[in-house]
Amino acid sequence: MNVFFRAGELLPNFSIKLLYSALLSVLCFSMFSLSAQTPRKDSGAGGLNHITALKIGDTIPEALWNRPLQVVNHPSGKDEITLNDYRDKKLIILDFWATWCGSCISGMAKVKEIQRALNNDFAVLPITDQHSKEVTDAFDRIELLKQSNFGSIVEDSLFANYFPHRMIPHTVWLAPSGKILAITDGKDVEEKSILQAIQGNVDGLKQKKDVLNFDSDSSIFFRNVYGIDQEIRTQSAFSDNLPGLPAVSGIRRKPGATRIYGINQSLLLLYGLAYPELASFGSARIDCSAALVEKYFPAAGKGNEDKLFSYELLTRGMSLEKQRKKIVQDLDFFFRVKTGFVKKKKKCLVLTDISSNSNQPRNESEETISIERFRGDIEYARGIPTINESKRSSIPSELKKWIGADLSGLNKQLSDYSLALTPAVREIEVFQIKEDLR
Repeated sequence: MNVFFRAGELLPNFSIKLLYSALLSVLCFSMFSLSAQTPRKDSGAGGLNHITALKIGDTIPEALWNRPLQVVNHPSGKDEITLNDYRDKKLIILDFWATWCGSCISGMAKVKEIQRALNNDFAVLPITDQHSKEVTDAFDRIELLKQSNFGSIVEDSLFANYFPHRMIPHTVWLAPSGKILAITDGKDVEEKSILQAIQGNVDGLKQKKDVLNFDSDSSIFFRNVYGIDQEIRTQSAFSDNLPGLPAVSGIRRKPGATRIYGINQSLLLLYGLAYPELASFGSARIDCSAALVEKYFPAAGKGNEDKLFSYELLTRGMSLEKQRKKIVQDLDFFFRVKTGFVKKKKKCLVLTDISSNSNQPRNESEETISIERFRGDIEYARGIPTINESKRSSIPSELKKWIGADLSGLNKQLSDYSLALTPAVREIEVFQIKEDLR
């Protein structure tokens, strides 16, 4: 049985907004990694003359407890806090995050519920190096941040140098004594593990070890300049998840050699290296068996390390077209599948004009978005292929808030702009992934 993903059903199984937004940047570095942070000298204020990166089992310097820290959105309206303000807690978690990190933000909302369940026996201190205004703006516009009711330490360099990392979420677990109990990613911040840590048991926590000297310009699997000797025209390699490395992908060129790579990526994001047109495909246009979904597709809210993979292709004197064919050939072999674009008749939603004045805006000053973006947002939210057959090139942006409404409610709003969204059957192109049983 083939499965077309529906919103609220299989759609959340994708680790990123699949594929509509994620593949738009498939050839760019993932925004869910940070550049390496090398320990630097501090100003010397407060007895912190030199900073040495701390590890599990170390105790943080006593002077660090009383160091003033700039904070925004504090529940009590404070502009500054100290670590010492939370020394009465049975556990302190330093949570390194960023406003662009979706998993960081969702984690904050989850932690707030855990705090209530455990009677606030522990404290979580979000920390970011971002500017205070940028963070304040995020707390104002992102609903999950509003609900979390957390404040955040901002413009940080001090803690980031004591706890250098490359990827976020990055969490440091501290005992009231200042002893570092564990350093993990955000997945381990769960009620059970927090309760055990409060009781002094951190044996079940998986320690996070980022590769701080990772260089995206260097080959992961091969040696030499992109690993290609004069006698070798092509090299490729495939592996499972590579712990400690960020989730990144891209293309690098040097004289005579090209390197295409995806590190710690899902199956679909790796295929995006070969099929750039996938960037315009919503998940509703992915045709795949339930068995392959279970085997290869990351599930929301889970670790998913076993469903992330790394691939690298090094070529000399090969055209872009041949490089892409080689990627597909390799990935099909490694995943034991056959992939490609096929035409299928599918139930769709079709956006059409309902009057000859459909191109006329109601108000010249009205803020608009492209009709293609609006179409894609509907497809993503509703999990059904959506086609634009109107002559409109843009649409008022205020209509976006109605995308999740029932169809009659959305159509009521669209009718004011001489548009309608109606169910229909169309032959559309889908990206098909089939098991290769040979």
